[in-house]
Amino acid sequence: MPRRLISTDLDGTIVFNGTISLRDREAMARWRAAGNLLVINTGRSVSALEHVVVPMGLEFDNAILYTGAAIVDADIRVQCSTALPAGVVEDILDFVEGAPGVTVFTTGLDEDLLVYDTIGSGSELLTLFRPATRRELDGREVIGVPMRFTDPEMAARTETYLHRRWEGQAVGFRNQDFIDVVPASASKGRASGGWWRAWLSRPPRRWPGLPERVRPGRARPAGPGRLRPVRRARRRSAARRGSASARGRRSR
Repeated sequence: MPRRLISTDLDGTIVFNGTISLRDREAMARWRAAGNLLVINTGRSVSALEHVVVPMGLEFDNAILYTGAAIVDADIRVQCSTALPAGVVEDILDFVEGAPGVTVFTTGLDEDLLVYDTIGSGSELLTLFRPATRRELDGREVIGVPMRFTDPEMAARTETYLHRRWEGQAVGFRNQDFIDVVPASASKGRASGGWWRAWLSRPPRRWPGLPERVRPGRARPAGPGRLRPVRRARRRSAARRGSASARGRRSR
């Protein structure tokens, strides 16, 4: 049977009000039990991912986090990540300083912080982000900067400023009243493609359910769950059988 893959977002897709329904969890468990792959693709950080999947008991194969800036394995161990350039967070804080209706967070591999807030954050949000001072950012590697706005005009000005000041180094993804700032090289689609290529390059012994004759570096996706080398091998085999039958008829 061909092995298939589903990549799903969390919030607003399978996570509602901080939970995943039993029906969805059972469906994803059946999907993986059939030998297929489940990849989470979200803007959440490591700790925010743990906050929802661990209590729900959701098992997956890999997760793409921070809108594509990091990838973790099934045990939520970081496999690769890209940090924002130095100075991005401080520049954002300088730009929004004194503006009402803005909250600025930072997300890292070890901890997520709330560093600026003129909205007023509820207790639920503070379970994910620890209030911190600007000084605590010194020497800290930051992967993403989620920002929340109550004023659409301020959000638009911030987005424009980010594009002009940090073009090619950082990018902001707008989602309703949030802007998620991540390294410019990050995107969910690009990370998904990189994960798929990395998975295909694994040694055959780590590919449960795939034919041993498929070797890393030769396989390429050819539609859902198919691998071209196997398909070509079958065509060549059929062609050889046809040639042998033709020779047999001529000899008679």
